[in-house]
Amino acid sequence: MDGRRFLVAGWFSFLHGEATAGDLDALATVRRWLGRAGVAHDVAWSPAFGGPEAGTVDPAGYTGLVFACGPLGGEPVASLARRFAGRRRVAVGVSVVDTATAALFDVVLARDGLGPGWPDLALDGGSGPEATAPGSGDRWPVLALVTVGDQPEYGDRGRHAAVHRALRSHLDRAEVAVVEVDTRVDPRAPRQRSPAQVRGLLGAADAVVTTRLHGMVLGLRSGTPALAVDPIDGGAKVCRQAATLGWPAAVTPASCTEPALDRWLGFCLGPTAGDAVAGTLAGPGARPEPRVVMVDDHTLEIPPAEHMLLVHNDDRPGMVGVVGMAMTSTCWKACR
Repeated sequence: MDGRRFLVAGWFSFLHGEATAGDLDALATVRRWLGRAGVAHDVAWSPAFGGPEAGTVDPAGYTGLVFACGPLGGEPVASLARRFAGRRRVAVGVSVVDTATAALFDVVLARDGLGPGWPDLALDGGSGPEATAPGSGDRWPVLALVTVGDQPEYGDRGRHAAVHRALRSHLDRAEVAVVEVDTRVDPRAPRQRSPAQVRGLLGAADAVVTTRLHGMVLGLRSGTPALAVDPIDGGAKVCRQAATLGWPAAVTPASCTEPALDRWLGFCLGPTAGDAVAGTLAGPGARPEPRVVMVDDHTLEIPPAEHMLLVHNDDRPGMVGVVGMAMTSTCWKACR
């Protein structure tokens, strides 16, 4: 460090300001740039982020001020700039909406409103120790949360409220982004108007967390691993369907514990969770025959056998023949 020390502030620094995801990514860019330049710095935070709020910081401890992102205008910004009079004042990545406030800064690198316009700082938000702001960093996994309402048909076995509290409490503490998805469709409603829209949402998530049977089924159909929690004491249709499909990530209310949720959420977000196989019973009469109907996100229908080989390969001409010849040669050598 070269002896200089700057205060970095933005609209996330004021008592009644706000912090958007873009603001915090812009802040991460500024912090990384300062760190690479060897310039020490502190960040002023709204009390919601733990402070210290910009209005409480003593300018005497700083070489100057960097104001990052957002509108450059309004009394909170002007007041902060006046408090740092006589020190270097830089505004970067801002929208100049008040030229009088802009005139209080020595350097203004605006994204709009003044000069040629610079790319928004959030484009280069990045991550790393020197760039980290509360709640920022690398991309968090996206979870589609699908919950079911009360099911009076199960009588006093329903544990919906307790299960949903446990799930939401766990997800609140996890480093994940949660999007709530409703599997109910209504062509007149602003929510999903068709099953394809629901599957599109579930398929875009990294994992599904659900207490609804079709949350699990449609998630798996879309190729997204699902953590299914059956809200009925002892398990009911959710656990039964998971067992039918051979899907392991399903728990009952009694086993909806922190360790279990940690384990199965880790499984669903892990590298092997998407390797899913689904089966069913098909055929007329009282003795239907088993069929494998899905491998990963590929639908098919084949009878299971004691030994089956699954090969992943690019769709290139001649590959089936090459694999077939290699298997024939290997089997022949093994049988000699």
